[in-house]
Amino acid sequence: AYKGAGVWSEPVFFSFSVSEPLWNKPWFIVLMACVAFALVYILFTRRVASLKRKQILELKHEREVTSLKHRALNAMMNPHFITNSLFAIRQMSASKATNRLKVERYVANFSSLVRRNLELATEEKVLLSVELERLSHYVEMEQTRLKNSFAFSIEVDPSVDPEEIEVPNMLLQPLVENAIWHGMPSDGKNGSIVLHITTKNMSTLE
Repeated sequence: AYKGAGVWSEPVFFSFSVSEPLWNKPWFIVLMACVAFALVYILFTRRVASLKRKQILELKHEREVTSLKHRALNAMMNPHFITNSLFAIRQMSASKATNRLKVERYVANFSSLVRRNLELATEEKVLLSVELERLSHYVEMEQTRLKNSFAFSIEVDPSVDPEEIEVPNMLLQPLVENAIWHGMPSDGKNGSIVLHITTKNMSTLE
């Protein structure tokens, strides 16, 4: 320092060191890398979880839509079946060749089948045994109407257990009904329907 009159004080010396910047230190670099990895992992897992939730919701929605479509189709099938049956009753009643006993038997079977269909109307799936039982009652009605002029048989492969396998409700009756009403002569003479049920693979019947 200058004291005046050309006199300077003795110089004073201080020693110090400048530390390396924090961001240049290895442990800091490793720490930041771990933080960055953790953030990326968290964002990735959240994205995956979000996609899974979206996929689950879409599958749930798809199942609900499929279920509603099936119920709607089932609701349309029942009136179609009822209309055909009432038409058959009118035909049998108007025919002089049909005795009263057959008409009464047909009406009794019709009433039982309608009651059973109403009991199962809200079910999306039923046991195959239940479906085959209903189908047998329906075919018996049609055979009564057509004077047993067509043959019908059900062949179930040994690999299929009707008491364990479920099928969509009202799956078989519309198919057989269509075969009877549109696939054979109006009198059913010399007609034959064979329903063969077997496994196509572990989860599919044909």
